[in-house]
Amino acid sequence: MLEPLLYQCLGTTVIPWQAALEQVCRKLHAGGVDWWLTGSAALAVRGGAVIPRDVDLVVADGDAVAVGDLLARGLIEPVCPAEWRISNWWGRAFLKARVE
Repeated sequence: MLEPLLYQCLGTTVIPWQAALEQVCRKLHAGGVDWWLTGSAALAVRGGAVIPRDVDLVVADGDAVAVGDLLARGLIEPVCPAEWRISNWWGRAFLKARVE
């Protein structure tokens, strides 16, 4: 898992954000989690001329830990209380691309 992540961060490989988004859709739907797609991936799926480097999600406070459980096999930073005001929780997974 580490090698593809590093190459993506370096910008030396194509980032399969669509594949990551597909996995997120399947897993969170199966878990009954309501979520919103944000950031560059949200622009791209709506036809924006951007190339996302990751998939950014917003979930309700009460669902954050559940999302961490649903994405547990790909977690690279555990879901935990955030240290800044933009969100209450934070986590990062790698499902063919970064999911935050």
